[in-house]
Amino acid sequence: MSARKYKAKRDIPIIVRDIHSTRPIDIVDEILTRFNKKRTPESITMWFNRHPDILKMLEREIERKEVVKEEISEAIFKSKAFRKLKSIENWIKVQKRITPPLKESFINGRVNAAKNFCLGVKPQTDKNTGWSKAKHNRECKKPNSKYRKEDFEKIDLKEHGWIIKHPDRLRVEDVEEYIDLMREFYPMVDNAHQRLALRSFFECNGIYVGKRISGRKHKGAGKQADMYVPPKVLDDILEYIKSKNYEGYVASLFMYKTATRVAATLDARLENIKVEDVYDYDEETGEQLNKIGTIREIRIYDKGREEGGKPWDKVLKDDLFEEIKLISGYPEKSIGPIFSIDENTITELNKEAITKFAPNVVARYELEKFNHFWRHMFGQVMLRRTGWNYAVVANLGGWSVKSLEESYGKPNVQIIRDWGLRLLI
Repeated sequence: MSARKYKAKRDIPIIVRDIHSTRPIDIVDEILTRFNKKRTPESITMWFNRHPDILKMLEREIERKEVVKEEISEAIFKSKAFRKLKSIENWIKVQKRITPPLKESFINGRVNAAKNFCLGVKPQTDKNTGWSKAKHNRECKKPNSKYRKEDFEKIDLKEHGWIIKHPDRLRVEDVEEYIDLMREFYPMVDNAHQRLALRSFFECNGIYVGKRISGRKHKGAGKQADMYVPPKVLDDILEYIKSKNYEGYVASLFMYKTATRVAATLDARLENIKVEDVYDYDEETGEQLNKIGTIREIRIYDKGREEGGKPWDKVLKDDLFEEIKLISGYPEKSIGPIFSIDENTITELNKEAITKFAPNVVARYELEKFNHFWRHMFGQVMLRRTGWNYAVVANLGGWSVKSLEESYGKPNVQIIRDWGLRLLI
């Protein structure tokens, strides 16, 4: 029995949705069970007569729910057939009209996430560990590993009562059901990719979801936000890489000094370097005053939803610029890629060096993305250098202030205590 008071306008729709029936005799039985209130079927009929719009809406919901229960042919989930379904086709068209244009691969990833949701599967996730297939395979390769490739078992919610959904009849309640099943049977598995894709699907099809489908980041986001290694140790890491592979050293220095991801670093091009004189300005009149220096910047195209990547202008300090000139022949050579080293080589170099000089950090943060380590170091070192000025560091490194704070720039406990001792009034 419910502890709250019975209110017809609130509770009749809830009961109808729960029992999938608008029959007054079924509803009064539920009211008696839930609230210990005796109502007659005639009173429910009269209430529906006063609220015809609510009755019609509830009947449509029940009808859709019954249709969803009908068997759906899995043939519609073949790639071309799925993309031609009305709701999916409309979703793709709306995404392609977004400015700046979204990557085709990004749109395809969302469509595949929606398809796997409708089928109730996560084919790249192991149901026993929550690992991606790639991580599972990496764990299998480790010495004395207890895991084998053939142990990988993908998640299939049909084992737990999931009914295949047709995207043209998809409801927000279906997503809530999916989230509940995942929490119950696979609590270690993150579903951020599906959630974000489905938010987009509903919004592009004109259905407001609000907070019913969360837009929060994946579970692992922010776990390395306070990861920090002192600059002296970072210098040792870079010197070690330098002794092994000079170009690998310059690429690592580039990632560190510009907060650039490895893929964008290796795609950086000489023709995107620009050198400009910088002048002081009168803030009131806007008048150009004295020259205060020369700045060198490079436009790189980093990770993003946009076609071609998100453009960022990164400042090249003198030491980094001189190294770039040395390995590339700039400015005599002014067109082409800066680096010729491949990602696997630079990954192995950084893994070896970081593990050698910062083993505690590797263990504590379960570090796997050894190249991405440098983007974290830029955030942490620059925040300390600027007195924790998030706006400045975010603009220099290529973040929003929120992303920097959540994922890269969290102060550790010692710093917070120091602030408390020195700064509290």
